[in-house]
Amino acid sequence: MAKLILPRRAFEDIKLLLSLDEAKLRALSEFFGSAESIQARNPDITKKVSERLGIDHRTTETVVMVCGFLLSVAEEGTKPEDIITDIRSFVAQYGSSDELPAAVDKKREAIIALLTPKPARMRALKVEYLAHGPHPTVDSFRTVCDLRPVFERSDGKEVIVGYVPTILLEARVSNLSGEGDTIVLYLTSDMLESLKNIVIRTGEKLEAIRAKFGKDLLHD
Repeated sequence: MAKLILPRRAFEDIKLLLSLDEAKLRALSEFFGSAESIQARNPDITKKVSERLGIDHRTTETVVMVCGFLLSVAEEGTKPEDIITDIRSFVAQYGSSDELPAAVDKKREAIIALLTPKPARMRALKVEYLAHGPHPTVDSFRTVCDLRPVFERSDGKEVIVGYVPTILLEARVSNLSGEGDTIVLYLTSDMLESLKNIVIRTGEKLEAIRAKFGKDLLHD
């Protein structure tokens, strides 16, 4: 079995998860059994979970992050029972009393339910991967149109003799791990026109796919 290795600094985060009562743990289990749980970092979804659990937003963010990590370990093939055993050993090692190991024992079934991969979430993960694959996903676009001066030296000094229009296309992208980056591309006016035509044609292709396979599409 794969050994769950947690850094010492994760103690307080694990403690927060174990502080939840069984009803909240089961509510979390229901959430992580849904397709929308793969977007758990989305602020709107975090807010919904916070309201459902009746805990503050910051605590919810931490708990959701911990659950997401532990569930990813289970989804990679480690048995929930083994993960719980490792969690119990972890809190016993760094805790100052038997309170947390006892909490693990008391809430064992609820935690197992939480860390058991659910069909709806697993399908959503497959669909997300197939839709985006290993390639970065574009989160937003922004364009900048500017005039750049052309200088020439005349009578011993620099003078502006004209301007050149420039177009910059900025794309913010992220990968499946949530890591982001910004890509900046220079476009000529000809390339901008080409891009417009490509976008229009791509939209037409997508409409053709929707018309023929709409009822079978799992992601759009």
